Amino acid sequence: GSMAALDEPRAAAELEQLCAVCGRAASMTCPTCVKLGVSPLQYFCSQECFKGNWASHKGVHKEWKLKTPQPPAWASQYSFSGSLRPGAYGPPRTVPARIAKPDYAKTSIPESERRDRASNNNIRVYSPEEIEGIRAACRVGRIALDAVGKAIAPGVTTDELDRFCHE
Repeated sequence: GSMAALDEPRAAAELEQLCAVCGRAASMTCPTCVKLGVSPLQYFCSQECFKGNWASHKGVHKEWKLKTPQPPAWASQYSFSGSLRPGAYGPPRTVPARIAKPDYAKTSIPESERRDRASNNNIRVYSPEEIEGIRAACRVGRIALDAVGKAIAPGVTTDELDRFCHE
């Protein structure tokens, strides 16, 4: 990345900060860190200290971006009409390996359903064991959805609801 210029003194209270390089009184911060919301901020006493430390300092930006939840990728191309934006979210949750996954779990394309529709001349008849399995799966799904529904409240994020459902 290119070298950013330092933001000039931000507030009188921040004048007591020390330079991250030489330890002298400092009042300037990296504008990229401010924009990213890095906490705690590093302060610099001069452009020279900042430039001299740039090679190692820019690593702070990379680390912060990696550990900060990001908004969905599509949001950067979407033209929003108001001030409401999608929130950032954490890493996707995984289903334990012991739980069988449908054929569409990886690709989101239900190949087995497509085959059933393509042959369109027979209706699938489930065995009593399959029907009982379907009923059990539906019961578990209903219990999970009811529990998550009760947890919905202002300020509760979808990440928290996801965690609640999975755990």
